[in-house]
Amino acid sequence: MRRSSLPPRRHARTSAHLHVEPLEARTLLATFTVTGTGDSIAADGILTLREAITGANADASATAAAPHRIEFNIPGTGARTINAFRLPALTRPVIIDGYTQPGARANTLAIGGDAVLLVELSGGGGNGDGLTIQGGDSTIRGLVINRFDTGIVVTSDRNLIAGNFVGTDPAGVTDSGNVLIGVHIFSGAGNVVGGESAAVRNVVSGNDFSNIRVGNGPNFTPFPSGTIIQGNYVGTTASGTGRVDLRVPPQGGADGIYLASGDGTVIGGTTALARNVIAGNFNGISIQNYDTNLTIQGNYIGVDATGSVALGNLTVGIRGTGGGGQTSNNYTIGGATAGAGNVISGNGEEGISLSVRNLVIQGNFVGTNAAGTAAIGNGSTGVRVTAPRARPVRAASSAPLSDARSPCRSAWTARTSSRSHWTADDDGLALPWFGTIFMNPPNGRGLAAWIEKAREEVRSGDAKMVVALLPARPDTN
Repeated sequence: MRRSSLPPRRHARTSAHLHVEPLEARTLLATFTVTGTGDSIAADGILTLREAITGANADASATAAAPHRIEFNIPGTGARTINAFRLPALTRPVIIDGYTQPGARANTLAIGGDAVLLVELSGGGGNGDGLTIQGGDSTIRGLVINRFDTGIVVTSDRNLIAGNFVGTDPAGVTDSGNVLIGVHIFSGAGNVVGGESAAVRNVVSGNDFSNIRVGNGPNFTPFPSGTIIQGNYVGTTASGTGRVDLRVPPQGGADGIYLASGDGTVIGGTTALARNVIAGNFNGISIQNYDTNLTIQGNYIGVDATGSVALGNLTVGIRGTGGGGQTSNNYTIGGATAGAGNVISGNGEEGISLSVRNLVIQGNFVGTNAAGTAAIGNGSTGVRVTAPRARPVRAASSAPLSDARSPCRSAWTARTSSRSHWTADDDGLALPWFGTIFMNPPNGRGLAAWIEKAREEVRSGDAKMVVALLPARPDTN
């Protein structure tokens, strides 16, 4: 036998090298599921909304891209009512989603409403505000919020209020208004109320002083910026065809949308789903100075959701005075683009009554239906525009209260105790009034404007009381 001259075969050894790649950074979302209607914190196996908010606030892992979630699975039938007293503010990004309650669903109708809301937060007629969003990048959706001081307060950036009933019962029909305001965008940038989808439509109605409010006047800065209000029913039922507040006048003189201060606010848009229906209020939209770069487009103001039936605001469709020391307000009402025109009809007084700088009113239907084929007249002038100007004023009387303000002051009142004193150069008619007001207006033809201003400010809720020094003439006939 021949032997191979080849060397003996050796077993090859292989060397394995471990290759490690870094993984993407990931955040584990925290979801808190509310299972009870109570308002306590207790180790009882039931998670309340208060406990869920407290837990979300304590977990620092939430980000704008990955917010916490608060969902609902409360046993029972019908709407589940949570009677809450001064809930904690939301300090982390969070989505509170009432539509996760079994049986609830968002609206699907372009006109009217078929939403089913089954989670109701009720303040019992006050008891502080409902939900306050401080942390930003949060969403409130699918909730009925009523009978608080203010239903939702926003003091942060990039929040979404979507698909809620604020100020009504769970059916969106009966008045269960918050004592002051429905939704208040107090401050913050890029906040959205509603949107261009049927599913995100809010019904904000029945609230006693204003249904939606942006800003809080000149003394509270920074002003809100880039606020968008779209696709909502403001003052109407969920169907968009009836009033919620059936009192005449509406309680507290409630305005549909009250603009106290802000920059770049957009109300409505050029698509049908961006349209707000603003009807059944005191004023439809009330603009109280310190608003710049305002756009109002595509809304139904004083008619129902069909655009063909009067459902007027009690006084004016769009009312306001600009100025406030600014050189330019820059308001656009309507526009040349298709869909930009508002329908402003069926209101008790003027359709539009404004005194502002740099104003464009274009492409609107004022006093007709949405098709422009039938009259739905306003009670007075269709459009009334006056230029803001300084007016002669006299001295204000002494103010005994620390929060009092004098909108018409001369040099000799410098020693009085009013917090603010305004001169003719300040144009007191163009400034917002707050607290207790003492005024000594001019006699003659200018007096009526001051009386009207006092009436508006008290009805808006900003002025608590106005004390006026008026002329009295004995009858010698």
